[in-house]
Amino acid sequence: MDYEPSQLPEVDAVEMVELVGLRPNRVSEYMRIAFDAPYVRVKGETAQQIAHLWRQLPPSEQMRCHNPPFGLRFYMGDKLLVQGSICWGCNNIYVEENGEKSVYKFDGQHTYSQQLLALLEPFAVYYYQKMSLRQLKEVGRKRGVQPVGDVETRSSWIEALIAHQ
Repeated sequence: MDYEPSQLPEVDAVEMVELVGLRPNRVSEYMRIAFDAPYVRVKGETAQQIAHLWRQLPPSEQMRCHNPPFGLRFYMGDKLLVQGSICWGCNNIYVEENGEKSVYKFDGQHTYSQQLLALLEPFAVYYYQKMSLRQLKEVGRKRGVQPVGDVETRSSWIEALIAHQ
């Protein structure tokens, strides 16, 4: 089943879910195993901006991987409408809607995609800042990321991880 982001219904809240460090058995299961993962819930204008940009994600081809830094859950009231793990490096979103799993392939470099990433990045920084240097190194190695420079600090790892998203 193909998913179409433009069909996202009206929402009043969005949760950005931290997926770093999760190891699902299948790439389509990030959101399922993230039930107790840290998240930030936004409402109002920010939630509407995220939903608007999600609806604008343009179709494209994907790479054969999925390393999402975070996922999104869209709500109306207490009802979960759609959730998906999104990867800009691989150009794909593994989506669950009404119990049905699907994938959407998008252009991660398109203006709307990059605007969505920019809107969500501050939340990723929030999670990275809570990690120890050891945890940041582990996440970086899993993603093939190395900080620039001779000295490895928490700040250099955070900067490298954000640049890699």
